[in-house]
Amino acid sequence: MRKINKKLKARIFEVFGTQGDYAQQIGEDETLVSKIICGRRTLSSEKKKKWAKALGRKPQDIFSEHK
Repeated sequence: MRKINKKLKARIFEVFGTQGDYAQQIGEDETLVSKIICGRRTLSSEKKKKWAKALGRKPQDIFSEHK
């Protein structure tokens, strides 16, 4: 069973309003954002840093498995 990243989803909504607006800001496809939120894909450490920075957070605040 996949685990939804509720922290990521909530922060995207709080800062950008929609996954589409967030995806556009970070230069990614909206479907990738959705897949990451739903746990169907993972990100590299560098992408986690980029995504978290766009949300004004540290990677460990958004991605619980980030080391």
